Amino acid sequence: MRGPIRVLYVDDEPALLEIGRRFLELAGGMTIITVDSAKAALELLEREEVDVVVSDYQMPGMDGIRFLIAVRERFGRLPFILFTGRGREEIAIQAINNGVDFYLQKGGDPEAQYLQLAHLVRLAEERQSAGNALATSELRFRSLIQNSSDIIRIVDRDGRITYESDSGRRILGYPAGYTLGKSPLEFIHPDDLEQARIALGEVFEGRKPGTPTAVRVRRSDGTYIHVEAVGVNLIGTPGIDGVVITSRPIDERLVAERDLRQSEERFRRAEGIARIGHWQIDLKEGTVSASRGAQAILGLEGTTVTLASLEHCFDPVEYERIRQAGRELIDAGTPFDLEFRLRRADGQEIVVRTQAEYDREQDTIFGVLHDVTGLRESEAMLTRFGRILESSLNEIYIFDERTLRFIDVNRGARENLGYTMDELRQMTPLDLKPRFSASEFEALIAPLRSGEVEKQVFTTVHKRKDGSLYPVEVHLQLMRYGTSPVFVAVILDITGQVRVNEALVRANRVLNLLSSITRHDITNQLVVLQGYLALLRSGVDDPVLREQVDRCQASAERIASMVRFAGTCEHLGLQAPAWQEVRALVDRAAAEVDLGAIRLENRLPAGLEISADRLIARVFTNLLDNVVRHGKGATVVRFSAEQGDGGPVIVCEDDGIGVPEEKKERIFERGYGDHTGFGLFLVREILQITGIAIRETGTPGEGARFGLSIPAEIARTRPIGPASWTGGPDA
Repeated sequence: MRGPIRVLYVDDEPALLEIGRRFLELAGGMTIITVDSAKAALELLEREEVDVVVSDYQMPGMDGIRFLIAVRERFGRLPFILFTGRGREEIAIQAINNGVDFYLQKGGDPEAQYLQLAHLVRLAEERQSAGNALATSELRFRSLIQNSSDIIRIVDRDGRITYESDSGRRILGYPAGYTLGKSPLEFIHPDDLEQARIALGEVFEGRKPGTPTAVRVRRSDGTYIHVEAVGVNLIGTPGIDGVVITSRPIDERLVAERDLRQSEERFRRAEGIARIGHWQIDLKEGTVSASRGAQAILGLEGTTVTLASLEHCFDPVEYERIRQAGRELIDAGTPFDLEFRLRRADGQEIVVRTQAEYDREQDTIFGVLHDVTGLRESEAMLTRFGRILESSLNEIYIFDERTLRFIDVNRGARENLGYTMDELRQMTPLDLKPRFSASEFEALIAPLRSGEVEKQVFTTVHKRKDGSLYPVEVHLQLMRYGTSPVFVAVILDITGQVRVNEALVRANRVLNLLSSITRHDITNQLVVLQGYLALLRSGVDDPVLREQVDRCQASAERIASMVRFAGTCEHLGLQAPAWQEVRALVDRAAAEVDLGAIRLENRLPAGLEISADRLIARVFTNLLDNVVRHGKGATVVRFSAEQGDGGPVIVCEDDGIGVPEEKKERIFERGYGDHTGFGLFLVREILQITGIAIRETGTPGEGARFGLSIPAEIARTRPIGPASWTGGPDA
């Protein structure tokens, strides 16, 4: 016969340990061992065996998450329950990611709370016993499937994913279990959806065994990867009974193939952007072959011309200098590096620089040609503005649009950086910006080159010659002098502004920390108070005294509600908005609220998403709770969407008594109503963060009607294509 369950209960609050021990022992079938720190608990686990660990989260020295990680590292799958007053979502996510068995939040009715904790203890111990029996068979399965580098999924007869290998989570980024119960077609790019639907239908019908299909699959961050998928129909096979889909990422292969195809085109484009070209003289034939870039510079038509046809383009003196340099290259190997003026076929005079080498075996001269007309004009013009630049109090940098090398840097910048002008002419802006990669900087200046924007303003840090850094605000423009563009950057030193901002961030961090710690301590003391009140009530027979105890318990619960509300408001607006599907938000809210006999009708269209604060889920929870509390006579609550003037409108309506006209605005005030008044007040506060307005527009006596007006710029409809195929139902 199995003995009592040995429970190790860890909390730094002695009163909570005593309350918890007494309630759990009253539940029966348990032996409770209490310690006041995670360190003491780990030492006890080294010398004694326990069946289940129950731990608080916020404890000095080592918190509950770090304690959980240590238990998993040292004692494997020992059942672990996190029992905490901290109800933040990120704490629950950390606990789940590190293998917690159950997560229970403190607060509320202590008798019900500890009864639930006792139930979780028994359930965790039963799961552990059952899990040991499955370990051997699971090990074989994991060694064969879960270590595969390909994504392996099993799709059941109804077209739903029942299994996904670990590689799927690693490659696609979804949390464990996210894809289960969903159609694989939900993750396919809309443009590939029909192709995937047909291919999967053929596998279900047995008409396409083992034929690869290339599609794009959505990752958790919204990006897509290319995969080559193969489906095998194993419906009826014991232990599988479905279609096994193996998907192999092929992005790297596709990139290599694309790069190979585009390499020649990139080379031609590079010549055009840099205004360079290459040429080759065949001395035996007396002809010149020119690339597209060289043709554009010289104004030629056709890739091959004769040497004689080019003579008229040069001044006689210049032409003789070029011929002499060519003879010296052929006879003595003297480097060929010339800059000269020539007249294009259209009559325009330009300045070019050319370098060449001689191939004696082929008797050819190969060279490169660079149009430097604009650069020379820019240099001349910048010289005229030199005095203005030198007298500026701000740092000013001028650099070439093509090479990005500095042409001029004013005195204030040189003195601050510690470089001479000769040193700076061998450098580019990337040498001063340690936080920018070449690709990031190119992406920054591309809109200036294309004319999409006139100015780019951004903050970064500059690095002095001695290695020290200082924060700057950069105002970058593209200016044209003659035919050659240059970038002009005016730099503002923002060291003082950054220091002020950092001080504000530190102050806010301290205030949030103090608020969090204070609420944690208050919550612990409330749990103690409510526990003793519950124990006191169970031993009191006097009805008058029992009524007074009940009033004390109600007051304590109101205080706990206020503390929870303060914790919720602490995080309002602190996180960046995220795209969230409204229909799913309503479904999750309905799972959290006891609607009783009220029926929910969720008519919101699938795929409708809004970019809002992550606390938006509380809006729908509170709207449903408002119907339960105040919608007297309501039998149904309905969510739907309609088009408004500025974007979609999410509608929540019921068939209760409605809201009187004089109260339609007051219901959103803090403290209004029969309870704490936080429900609709909190709804409006959360919505206002991302510019969503809410109004009550129902008819009194016929039901309440709340309309959430969503601005068009934060709403989108994600395409949800057909997820059906012959032999399987619609997704």
